[in-house]
Order: sequence, then C-alpha cells, then structure tokens
Amino acid sequence: MMALRAGRLGDRNASAPGCTAEAYGFRDPFAEYVDNAIVVLGISPDAVASHARFRDKFSLPFPLLVDEEHAVASAYGVWGPKTMMGREYKGVLRTTFLNGPDGGLLRIYENVKPQGHSAQILADLLGAGGTA
Repeated sequence: MMALRAGRLGDRNASAPGCTAEAYGFRDPFAEYVDNAIVVLGISPDAVASHARFRDKFSLPFPLLVDEEHAVASAYGVWGPKTMMGREYKGVLRTTFLNGPDGGLLRIYENVKPQGHSAQILADLLGAGGTA
C-alpha cells in the first residue's frame, strides 16, 4: 500500500480558494487512489470543528488530521514564514509528502499549486505501468 500525506498543508483558512481547489483535486479522482491502494490524508493547523465543517461541506472522502499546535508541521520542516497582502506571518507551507508502503519517504512536493497537483501525484505514482 502506498501512503500519501497530502492536502492542506497551507493557510489557516481551510475554505480559502486554494485549499478548496486542492481538496477537490483529491476528492474527485479519489476512486483512482482507492483502486490503487493509495491512502490520502490531509493535515492542517485548523481546529477539529473547522475540519469537520470543511470535510462535510465539500464531501471529502479522506481523513483530515488536526495539527493545531503545528507540531507535525514543525517536525516536517514546513512551518515557516509566509506573506499575504504584504503582511508576513508564520504558517504552514503548502507541501505534500509521498510515502511508500514501508512508510519511507519517496518524494516531497514543495510550493504546491492546488490546480493539477493531485493529477501530477497520480501520474508520478502510476507512471506507465498503471498501478502503484
């Protein structure tokens, strides 16, 4: 089984357009992930209630993990400076970690752009062989 730690390692507002686009990107082809035994997990510093609302509102079929104290983000090295509208602040840098069946790290996708990201991951995993 492949494991994919993906999704909203990004802004604190999970309903932001980029977060929503990325969630759709993993939700819409989710059957292809399941058919290839790929696990998708989203994680962000949002609260449990916020995750539940986001998951329900957008019918997300994968788990959203909570990292309110950004311990996981810090451990993975993705808690850092961001800039929005000229204001600098600390936040989670949108990143995807692709892990193999043994839990070992296969690839890191940094500075992820939500549009087309999930399709790129599927292409990388499935390659020419068609299976993970």
